[in-house]
Amino acid sequence: MWHALVSTPVLIILLLGWLWRIVLWSRFLWLVSRLNLCVMPAHPDGAGGLKFLGFSTQSFSVLACAIGAIIAGAIANRVTHDGASLFSFRYLIVGFDIFCLIFFVSPLLVFSNKLMETWRRGSRQYGALARYIGRELEKKWLNREVGSEVLEANDFSATIDFYAVAANACTINIVPVAMRNILILAAGAVLPFVPVLLVAVPPSVLVQKLAGLLF
Repeated sequence: MWHALVSTPVLIILLLGWLWRIVLWSRFLWLVSRLNLCVMPAHPDGAGGLKFLGFSTQSFSVLACAIGAIIAGAIANRVTHDGASLFSFRYLIVGFDIFCLIFFVSPLLVFSNKLMETWRRGSRQYGALARYIGRELEKKWLNREVGSEVLEANDFSATIDFYAVAANACTINIVPVAMRNILILAAGAVLPFVPVLLVAVPPSVLVQKLAGLLF
């Protein structure tokens, strides 16, 4: 009765509350994406200056861990009391991890069109300028006699510096999130299943298997 009348309703209310927060967050990002943002193709973060938004996915790792604890608890009961194999739940665990990645990263997809337009513009403009600079460098230094003055010329360092800037413009991510943010979110989703693994597999056996994979 306590589980049906107290625990489950409280859990549902908490989950619906977090779902509402995610809806508000998604709507806020969508409204921001419609503004006239100054997205820079050559920004060093690789997302036109918007990659800081990817840190939001790290905050959701706590929520993913909490939801994962619910699923991990149910799996632990099956493994401990019913003798079920943890390996039989592998698709559930992997599917939950993939679901968390898609669900919590997808709100950032509202910036994909703007970043795609920025990538096209940056590739076209910076690519044309890089091609011109490279052509002028070849005209000046190739197919001619060179001496020690080449060591004192600033043409090569300036060209390399500009090519680094142009490379940023040509390699923009269409989703403003870094791999580090995704890994933290994935770790939060998988963390609740680690105790279940320790319950299902004796630590000595687990150490032997890890040692066999490493050596």
